[in-house]
Amino acid sequence: MSDQRGFVLYMAGRYDEAIAQIRQTLELEPRFAHAHCWLGRAYLQKGLLQEGLAELQHAANLPGGDSPLFVPWLGYAYALSGKRAEALRVIQTMKAQERKSFASPYGVALIYWGLGEKEQALAWLERAYQERDPLWAHVKVEPALDALRSNRHFQDLLRRTMSRP
Repeated sequence: MSDQRGFVLYMAGRYDEAIAQIRQTLELEPRFAHAHCWLGRAYLQKGLLQEGLAELQHAANLPGGDSPLFVPWLGYAYALSGKRAEALRVIQTMKAQERKSFASPYGVALIYWGLGEKEQALAWLERAYQERDPLWAHVKVEPALDALRSNRHFQDLLRRTMSRP
């Protein structure tokens, strides 16, 4: 499926190609929340914050767009776009949801990272590691976390991940 190619291109940092590929997917299925999420993420990485936020908001309003796998990205987009109150509201919603079902600590970390709150982001990444958050699988290659890669705590998390049975 072409959204998977878009995902691979995104993770490889080839954002223009990812955008083109994901747009092809959306031509076939314009209501595919997953593709809108990936498109929004690619836009964010290119610094196209308005476009990225718009795509992620659109994804959130489609069937399946309220997935705990997508919601953190909307919060991250709010954070990057200077919409602090909205980003914090997403975090609060995720924390409240955690009591009833799955809420990703990795996702909370991502939003805090977008807000520029590095220590909070690292604390939530530690929790994501400890709880074996399913989104943790992308931590080694997620472009949104590139600026954290030189941080000692982050490097320690990656080292522990590699040695985990």
